[in-house]
Amino acid sequence: MILNDISFNHQLKGIQKRLKSIILAKKIDYRVSQRALLKFVSQLHWCMGADRFKGFVSYGFYKGGFTTTKPAPFESPKDYMFGSGSMAACDNCSSLSCTKCPRCEKPHCFDCFWNKLHRC
Repeated sequence: MILNDISFNHQLKGIQKRLKSIILAKKIDYRVSQRALLKFVSQLHWCMGADRFKGFVSYGFYKGGFTTTKPAPFESPKDYMFGSGSMAACDNCSSLSCTKCPRCEKPHCFDCFWNKLHRC
């Protein structure tokens, strides 16, 4: 379905590339395995369900031609999660964060957010 390539998959690929860059830059000991991939997809799906991304979801339907109502301007999931405020002290462990939670809007380090599957 074209809708996925316009919205969700595009952001998924962008977030995956950003995380790969962070893992390499910070020399995080993280091995991609089937279980790790499932955790990543699960966490990303949970993130995409945040209220702040309703416009993003609507945009996929608009851009795909399924609706004619243009959604209000929004910040993309990748830009929000890795943008301003994402590089601060982790809300859980005080180490340097790399991701801002789209639900509680607090910064979290790679381990707390992606490995331990932060839920607020």
